[in-house]
Amino acid sequence: MRNPAAVPTGGNLYGEDPSLLPTQAAWIRGSMLADEALRAYNATPEQLGVVIWATETQNDKGATVAFILRLMGLEPIYGFGGSVMGVRATPLTVLNRSRVDVLMTTSGIFRETFPLLGVLLDRASRVALAASFNTLMAAINQESAENRTMLLAALNASVSSIQKAGLFIPGSDPLDRNPIARHWLYDVKELIKLGMKPEDAGIAAISRLFGPSLGNYGTRLPEAVQQDWTWEERTELGRLYIDSMKYALSEDGWGVSLEEVLTMRLRDVEGVYHSRSTNLYGVVDVDHNFEFLGGFRLAVEAAGGRVPGMYIINQVNPSNARIETLNQFLYRELQSRYYNPRWIQAMMQSGYAGAREISNNFVANLWGWNVMSPETISDWMWEETVDIYIRDRYGLGVKDWLSQGRNSYAMISMTGTMLTAIHRGYWNPDDATKRLIATTWAQAIAENGVACCDCSCGNIAMMEWAMQYLNPDLLSRVREKLYAATKSSAFAPSSDGGSTPTAPSNPGQPQAPGTSADNGEPHHEESQDSDVSTSAPGVEAATHSSAGENQGKAYEVSSASGSANPETGLPVYAIVGIVAIVGLLGLGYFFGPGRTD
Repeated sequence: MRNPAAVPTGGNLYGEDPSLLPTQAAWIRGSMLADEALRAYNATPEQLGVVIWATETQNDKGATVAFILRLMGLEPIYGFGGSVMGVRATPLTVLNRSRVDVLMTTSGIFRETFPLLGVLLDRASRVALAASFNTLMAAINQESAENRTMLLAALNASVSSIQKAGLFIPGSDPLDRNPIARHWLYDVKELIKLGMKPEDAGIAAISRLFGPSLGNYGTRLPEAVQQDWTWEERTELGRLYIDSMKYALSEDGWGVSLEEVLTMRLRDVEGVYHSRSTNLYGVVDVDHNFEFLGGFRLAVEAAGGRVPGMYIINQVNPSNARIETLNQFLYRELQSRYYNPRWIQAMMQSGYAGAREISNNFVANLWGWNVMSPETISDWMWEETVDIYIRDRYGLGVKDWLSQGRNSYAMISMTGTMLTAIHRGYWNPDDATKRLIATTWAQAIAENGVACCDCSCGNIAMMEWAMQYLNPDLLSRVREKLYAATKSSAFAPSSDGGSTPTAPSNPGQPQAPGTSADNGEPHHEESQDSDVSTSAPGVEAATHSSAGENQGKAYEVSSASGSANPETGLPVYAIVGIVAIVGLLGLGYFFGPGRTD
């Protein structure tokens, strides 16, 4: 039992006391991990990024927060009972290196679960700024009178909150050893040029903790990745991340939009870190990993910076905590779970839930990582997935299991995701593999109907492209299902059963759902079971385009059979029935029970 004082339970329910975080044990572990992370660089980096989650904070007792403090060259101030009273700057002579500017992004859950830690981290960046306060004052005094007045107002505003908290200790760190202060001076000048008031610019320029807008919790990247026809270039997704995560969390303003500051700081990020502290989840089985860590990396690229390294703060075993590259951590997860026959057998024993785990978590998130960080996902990872789950390398019967009943929708999703990766150019297998994947995908659709995934309902361009790998019989059957689901003219039945489409001139060209490259030409439904066209009442098809032609269709309005009244449009038998009912009502009224002459 972690805390015997919690017994008996009932009236003292709480998950964690944030005033005790980081605990002293977590501080030791987090600071050691920070030192290990810095040893991987030839020189101390100026700017690093860290992703903070609420669940990780609960698991690691604030070790990730300690990791950030140590990078900045700060340390917690502990009070009575282990409570954290604030932070102070470690002298450079003791630190024996430069401070590191840390850009932090967090989830909406952390924002609402640990607001006290959010304030602590905001104060931390200001304490680090104050470590060069005297140096900044000297630099500002060299400016013109007008600039000096504005910059002094900005500097005083930026340290106002830590002055009130009793944490302000002006220092004389040189700017070349305190990038937090140096970046602040550059950024505040840029913000003032943009028209921001000096005081507001000073506060904005020291903001380092960002997250989604108040009331929101994610980056919108998982949905965008799934709907790949809505974007062309990956940088669009990077800008989407910035737009979603541009809200600064500070003591002076909680959830204030500061896109300019976030963009400026992203440009200097050299490495991004994210903690994993449990064996329950890795970095592939939850889409939040690629949207927060991968999205951070993509945002750095979109902002005009270098491609940063990505690292995992591995705290799964706290006694053996260490820094690993994302590739190392992800590779081990693939081998121990998704490519492990024992794991696959366990999923097969879990029925549809197991099939969904394979498609919606493993394969879908592998694609998410491929988009966020192409250098992380190699072709062999996709090829292993095909060999194990479609070619059934281990002889487990996994392909047959994924093709049965409700599991077939998981098969449609996972093979459709593979086709999407190929169509967008992220993976280029041989033609035999393309044909195998496309055939497996199409057979599942032909036999069971479409799945509620983008890769069988929305991504018209990809689905049309995949048709070229199908035999004529399967092509006809799957087109029927796709047309019924999408009503897209790309899959409309034709007199010869349809032609095999070729690859689009621009495979990455996004298209609106339910449309094709036929200029939106009108179409009508035809029966799949008869050679006779079935039209709406009163309309008969006059001409048909030959297969493969892009011609319009003409229609002739004609009279139907004469069974209806020409004036009312009602059939004669309907009129007779109405008259009979009215007559019966009249008889009942005049001659029914209780009526007298």
